[in-house]
Amino acid sequence: MVRISLERLKRRRSLGIVIIVAGALLVILGIALSSVYESDPYNELPGGGLYYHGNYPYHAQGILSIIVGVALVLAGLILVITAVIKLKARSANPDSGTEEEEYKPGLLGRFSQPRLIKDLEEHLRQNGYTAKVIDKKGPEAIHHTMPLAGNDPLSFGRMGVVKVEGHNLEYVEVIRWLLGSARSRGPVPQVRYLYVYTMRAEVGTLVREIEANTFYYQPSGPAQDVRTSTWQGGWLARILSADGELASMLQKAGSPSLVIRANPKDNYVAIVKDSSTSVSTYGLIVKYGEWDFASPEELALYDRIFQKVKESMRDWRTGLAPDALGSDGKPLSSKKVAKMSGLDWFVTGVLLLLLFSFSSLIFTLWVGIPLTIIAAAGLLYYQRK
Repeated sequence: MVRISLERLKRRRSLGIVIIVAGALLVILGIALSSVYESDPYNELPGGGLYYHGNYPYHAQGILSIIVGVALVLAGLILVITAVIKLKARSANPDSGTEEEEYKPGLLGRFSQPRLIKDLEEHLRQNGYTAKVIDKKGPEAIHHTMPLAGNDPLSFGRMGVVKVEGHNLEYVEVIRWLLGSARSRGPVPQVRYLYVYTMRAEVGTLVREIEANTFYYQPSGPAQDVRTSTWQGGWLARILSADGELASMLQKAGSPSLVIRANPKDNYVAIVKDSSTSVSTYGLIVKYGEWDFASPEELALYDRIFQKVKESMRDWRTGLAPDALGSDGKPLSSKKVAKMSGLDWFVTGVLLLLLFSFSSLIFTLWVGIPLTIIAAAGLLYYQRK
């Protein structure tokens, strides 16, 4: 088993403390709501007689708040206790578990196709790369944050990850997702595989300048029998288009259609091949791209692209390219890191508004307000971690 990093253990402990505090506040609120309840629903009138005013409708909500609060406190205690135990064990023996261990899939490992991931590792080694299969949830891997909305394949969970050392290309990640296709004899399940070649990078607000894609065109004239390549996108696309060696490597790799993506939240840059070349059928299931391992020419091409990305970002960050202006006309070196995009803020606000509306209608404002505050804290923690 791969150990959890110190940073993640401390983060787990902090999250547990936040949950305990939120649960305690809910318990206090529930006690306060329950105390408003009156057992006698009648008032005496000044001239005699009784007036029925009914019970205040807070007793049930108070009990519910207490139950939810106690559950949160218990969950927070479990997180804190487990994190503290592991932190103490780590401090008592800091060198334990540092040896390199072979990755072993869990109980559902057979569904993650470990043989395919091992074959990918062996393929990289045969082409001169130092590669090893790592735990996709371990400290060595890139931890991908699931977005609150959207169906971008790059946001799907990774089936497996192979780490590459000594090159600009750092990871090869495998994504698999299930689709359906309507046929005359009924729906046919389709499984698609996507090989993502990634590199860690502090992207920040340079997303629009880093993201690019290849564009091929046929020059006019009878002597031109080879398609010419160029790149579309921001500042990086102009740098890649001016690289003659990169254009030659694209031709040697078969002129693939490539897309460069940047993720500012999880801090990585990815290269994705925009088409599947292999198709295989297993009974009723059709698989696309299952064995689309990159050729040696493609691997060298990806490594070259990541080299240009590193050089460009270093120049932008250090101000070595003062004439580099972004799409908005501002210097790229002045842009700062932004963890949450405008879409993330919008979706978070909509979810919180829906939660507040439904909880207030079903229960009361006294329950809707604290639940919304707790949900807001959790969503912000999730988005900015």
